[in-house]
This record gives sequence, structure tokens and C-alpha cells, in this order.
Amino acid sequence: MNKSGVMTAPEKKYFYRFYDQRYAPPVDEFGDSYGRGQLVIHPRKYRVLKRTEKSVFLQEVFGAFYGDKRWMRLNARKRFAAETIEEALFHFMKRKEKQMKIYKSRMESTQEAFDKARVQFNQGIANRIFNERTKRNGDK
Repeated sequence: MNKSGVMTAPEKKYFYRFYDQRYAPPVDEFGDSYGRGQLVIHPRKYRVLKRTEKSVFLQEVFGAFYGDKRWMRLNARKRFAAETIEEALFHFMKRKEKQMKIYKSRMESTQEAFDKARVQFNQGIANRIFNERTKRNGDK
């Protein structure tokens, strides 16, 4: 019931967020690792400490232990945690989608820089540029 005496839906006691974690690959009898390791997606549970009309104070739950407190606006475009596990998994997928776009852009930029360096190397431009700059600066 709210302050005016109107019945409201029960408020959620927990919020959720997913994380990915890569674990080390196994090792053979010689101590050499093989394989890529294992990637696991973990859900994390956050207890609601205090709820206001526009925000919540959350605290991560580690079994019987509690982590750091965190404040979150409920009407924010990007929220830290979600009220349902399904919603949290959807937001995790959106974060990973954005991360893939960022890394793809970085890869394309790196490839472009590598290709330009290869062209300069093949044309012997690097030595000419280096020699011109050292003459300008008075170095020998």
C-alpha cells in the first residue's frame, strides 16, 4: 500500500546483472596450457537496500556476504541492473553487441594502420622519412 492507501504491486527485493568470466585453460602434465579456457556467464544478484520513487540503493549478494553499495536511477536509459533475470540477460546481450561493434571498429583501424605501414616498408619510405627528420632536428 502506498501513502494514499492505494494497493500497489509488491516491490522487487532483488535486481540482477550478468557478467562474463573467462577461466584459464587446462594444463597438461608438462605445465603447458592448451585450449582457450572456458567462458562462463554468471548472474549476479543485488539486494534492494532502499527504494525511492526514482531510484534504488543496491548491494551485491555473495552467498551469506554482501558487497559494495550502489545507487541506480530507475528511469535511466542505461541501468546498472534489471528487475528480472530475463531483462538482465537481454541487457547483457545488448552490452556484448555494443562491445563487438567497438572491437570491430578497433580491428578495422588497426588493419588500416598495418596496411599503410606495410606499403611504406615495401617502398622504403620509412628510411627517407627518418633521415629527413633527423637532418631537420640537427641529429646525425
